[in-house]
Amino acid sequence: MAARQRNGRLNEVLACLLQVERLIVREEDPGKLLHGVCDGLVRGGCYKGAWIALLDTRGGVESLEHAGQVNCIGPHEEAIRQGTWPPAPRRALDTMEPLVVEDPARDCKGCSLARACRGLCTMISPMSAGDRLVGVMGACAARRGISDLEGGLFHGLSQDLARAVFRIRKLERTELRFKALVEQLPAIVYMAYLEEGTPMLYVSPQVRELLGYEPGQFTGDPGMRTRCIHPGDRQRVLLEIERCRQRAGTFYAEYRMIGRDGRTVWFRDQASVIENRKGEPEYLQGVMLDISSEKSVQEEKRKMQAQVLRMQKMDAIGTLVAGVAHDFNNMLTAIQGYVELALMDLEDGGALHAQLSQVYRTSLRAADLVKKLLIFSKRQSLYMMAVDLGRLVNDTMGMLGRVLGENIRVQASFPRDLWPVWGDLANLEQVLVNLGINAKDAMPGGGELVFSGENLVLPAPGTGLPPGIRPGRFVHLVVRDTGVGMTPEVMEHIFEPFFTTKELGHGSGLGLAVTYGIVKEHGGWIQCESRPGEGTAFHVYLPAADPSLLGYAHKGSLKAILRGMDGASVLVVEDEDAVCRFAVEVLSVAGYEVRWARCAGEAREVFERGEAAFDVLFSDVVLPDGSGLDLAREFREKRPGLKVIFTTGYMDQGLSAGLEEQADHPLLQKPFSVSDLLDAVSCVLSKEGHAGREGPVCL
Repeated sequence: MAARQRNGRLNEVLACLLQVERLIVREEDPGKLLHGVCDGLVRGGCYKGAWIALLDTRGGVESLEHAGQVNCIGPHEEAIRQGTWPPAPRRALDTMEPLVVEDPARDCKGCSLARACRGLCTMISPMSAGDRLVGVMGACAARRGISDLEGGLFHGLSQDLARAVFRIRKLERTELRFKALVEQLPAIVYMAYLEEGTPMLYVSPQVRELLGYEPGQFTGDPGMRTRCIHPGDRQRVLLEIERCRQRAGTFYAEYRMIGRDGRTVWFRDQASVIENRKGEPEYLQGVMLDISSEKSVQEEKRKMQAQVLRMQKMDAIGTLVAGVAHDFNNMLTAIQGYVELALMDLEDGGALHAQLSQVYRTSLRAADLVKKLLIFSKRQSLYMMAVDLGRLVNDTMGMLGRVLGENIRVQASFPRDLWPVWGDLANLEQVLVNLGINAKDAMPGGGELVFSGENLVLPAPGTGLPPGIRPGRFVHLVVRDTGVGMTPEVMEHIFEPFFTTKELGHGSGLGLAVTYGIVKEHGGWIQCESRPGEGTAFHVYLPAADPSLLGYAHKGSLKAILRGMDGASVLVVEDEDAVCRFAVEVLSVAGYEVRWARCAGEAREVFERGEAAFDVLFSDVVLPDGSGLDLAREFREKRPGLKVIFTTGYMDQGLSAGLEEQADHPLLQKPFSVSDLLDAVSCVLSKEGHAGREGPVCL
């Protein structure tokens, strides 16, 4: 802040002295010159008072001019004419050195005006032309602390004035003296005609350091300055110059210039319009400050603000996606469930069976889209558990077979002792489906897709592991196809969001990006090997889980699930009418005694009445009047042996944390199928379950 204030003061002083220098250059009458200099210093706003005393060849006072409200020399005029000077001017004349009086009480002892000058700071400078003393000059400012640079500028002005008085017709333009002063500034000082296509009058040497050009290139080449202005700013700057040419005033602009080496430098250009003797605007006299660092900070701030805005937009999109996912998954549960029930009653090969199969496949794609959106918006919380990867692949192959088509043969090869992996069931299924669909696109004419896996123990660090790969126990999943393969250039981008080699409208480019994100979020990594014409293999490494935590119920056919289940009872608590009716119908057909409730309050009424005391509570996590988690906790406190299954269409961080506290109860993600529902109920009824604190063990 202090540096900015000093620069601001210096700019004000410089502008004031520039105006006075203009007068010195053009005025030919010494009397008018002295009066104009004093008046100019005061009217410039930098000084409260100014005075000039010219000496004759014998050292006597020839003339005395002063201006301003603060007249610290006028009362001494008669004494000065008689050779008696106040203390401060006397000292300056004796030493022939410029003097700055910051404390009149201290530096002007014996002066009758010392008290009147309290609070003022005065500069006094002897005026000499060569070795000849021609006068003395002073100015008062209503402040303390005049910088050395300002004092030097003031002293230089006094010398210019001295030369102008005695050699007014012989002296070269005083801007030569001014040039010697302004070259000390950390900026480019210039004088330039307002007419376009004319060379600049003067450019200070700082242009060499800031832009890499010589000053003579600007003063010799009429179009040099215009060419150096950045094309994006050129028209705006030229219009501002034209405005000054038409209406005078001041020039101010911030713009870019291109240096000799191609660098872009930002300048703040502030100039005064100088008029000719006819009062017409003739040229600009100004200072160009390098503000590249300031602009860099502003640009960084703008980027940060834009990044925050993007994050806010993504968060808003995530919130919207979460709400849509909850409602959409409820609808998909009913759609998929009833279509699946209908397909069980129809024989293969019929037209209606084919049409309903197409509806079922489309609903699966819709569910897959919701998962992608949740994962991509980072709104899908992971519900970690021990997962039998080989079994998950076998369960997914049926769906993949319908999606991939008859011309692609799907095979799986997993050892019996394959370790389970620690992961989120829905997300891992998403990985398998995404890799399968990617393989389908790579085999337009058909082919073979093979899933295989092996247990893998990676050695300790420092034993040759590639960067980013950590040691430990992993399950190595390989997904290999016999497709067209990829070039190295394509492989560099396959995991980037929205990258796709498909035609416009035939792919979102999210599949492999989502897969990469899921694997990374599970603490694993994914690699790809491929060659054109030789197929592609994706290698997925996932952290292994303790086999003792594995509690998968083996899914079988619907008939196998229905056997031996008569007599068990289930309370379904679900506020979505279609989902509730579907679950009740499936469980009733399977032979269970079913009660249902649309909210926690109704469920408590059923519980308190003891209607057909139920064995299993099947509850949505989010209910209109409370939480299914709290409801289950309340019921189990009264009936510790009660089995519980949770279901949800969307699980945020809060729900995930609550489910971790009841990790011995399985979670059935919507949309779920008929077999998913029956398998979950069968699982909790046929097993005591493992109350592992790290996640559910039965789905």
